[in-house]
Amino acid sequence: MSRTKRTAFPRWVIAATIASCFAVVTLGILATQMFAKEIAIYREQLQRKSWAESKIGPMLNSGAYPIRSTELTASDSDTLRQWESVGAQVSNPYIKAQKMVLAEETPAILTTLSHDDSVFDPNVVWSRYPMGLAEFAKSNRLLLDTIYELASKPIDDPLLVSRLNSGTMFRIHQLVLWDMANSVASKDKELFAKGINAYHWSMEYLSWYHPNQATYFCLLHRGLDEKLIDSKMAANSLERYTKNLSLILNQKLSLLGDLETRRAFYYTSFGKRFMEGWTLPSLREAIFESYFFRNNLGTNPSVEDHQFLEAIQYFTVAIRVALLEAIAEKQGQLRMPQDVLAKLRMPSELESVLATKLDGSYSPASLFEYSEKLPGVGELKFDLPRDISSGPFPIRTTYQIENPSAN
Repeated sequence: MSRTKRTAFPRWVIAATIASCFAVVTLGILATQMFAKEIAIYREQLQRKSWAESKIGPMLNSGAYPIRSTELTASDSDTLRQWESVGAQVSNPYIKAQKMVLAEETPAILTTLSHDDSVFDPNVVWSRYPMGLAEFAKSNRLLLDTIYELASKPIDDPLLVSRLNSGTMFRIHQLVLWDMANSVASKDKELFAKGINAYHWSMEYLSWYHPNQATYFCLLHRGLDEKLIDSKMAANSLERYTKNLSLILNQKLSLLGDLETRRAFYYTSFGKRFMEGWTLPSLREAIFESYFFRNNLGTNPSVEDHQFLEAIQYFTVAIRVALLEAIAEKQGQLRMPQDVLAKLRMPSELESVLATKLDGSYSPASLFEYSEKLPGVGELKFDLPRDISSGPFPIRTTYQIENPSAN
């Protein structure tokens, strides 16, 4: 009779198995807790955003539209269906991908810069992607023409406005700016004018969020460069911009009285400007908190960095327009800087921003100079406290100005 030799099961294997199971259970519990925490933060962020948009948006627009029936008319219903169709098209992933490609910024190589800053555009989109931009505009021509047609008919019903999705309006806004850029490259006056109108139209319905001002100001400069618009049209565009800006800033300051309201408002605008892609809710919250306190947004009122940049960019266009108007009026007897400053349209809201950021030493005359270089040609040069000449839509600091009265 044979005996079978039994080998004892190693105790360390049993211990390792138990430890592994315990670790898996522990990790599962921690992962569940972390997931629950992320969900809770995400829900809080959604509530904060929804509350800000429901409270601040309608209040900003409360005086913008006449009160009418709460029932949509047949005409309004048809308009809404058209806008919903446009919204579905502008939300197409292909369009988003193409816009991202066009917006890619390649660093300017400083060694290749021309000494003539008035004619050199290091990163202008239509200089780097002229064919791609033209093809993008062509492939979306029908959609853009539909947008321009709808934008030519103002919406006067607040109920219909409330049904328009702000994200959709923002994408429409971006698409219009790209078409304006292409119209500069193709020197198409009609499309450029339609783009300006659609830009301001979309700004009315984006209410308290004021995006893409750098692109807009750059395009106004380029429109003047290519003679797509004259000083009168540029001045009218600045006035429309200022009208929306005044409504936004004045009511914004009156609304943001308590800390939680300001936090909700700035979280919403921060997300649209800096956090378009998907991010962990906890990471998004941490980045926002750093941004909120670093920029001292807990105080009221406050001047954010993007407001300072916007004020400088606006200033360059306003000075150029004022100079063109002064040259036309004075017929060669231009006094600098008095005649230009007399024509300057600088809204008090932006002057306040500049004065605050420049420690109260804001002086328009110190930020620019103009001199005759050749008969009939002058040079407008800006000396700004911040660089605005980089990016895919840079604003130059030197411009050639025609002065026919000097001939």
